[in-house]
Amino acid sequence: METEEERQIRWKERIEMMKKEKRRRELMFRWGIPAMALTALLAGVGIGFGAGAFSPRRSRHGTEEN
Repeated sequence: METEEERQIRWKERIEMMKKEKRRRELMFRWGIPAMALTALLAGVGIGFGAGAFSPRRSRHGTEEN
């Protein structure tokens, strides 16, 4: 059988764990989502520039230049 003191200790540990988890979720929401969006945007811009740089160019006469 557990004593009241042991029960109180477990309860306090559980409360602290819940507070830490809440803080982690808040930080993830505040910084994680914007960071993922920025990464996706920069990747899209990089792919766009890369595709433009390596695509064959057309001259005024309609022939491909390299």
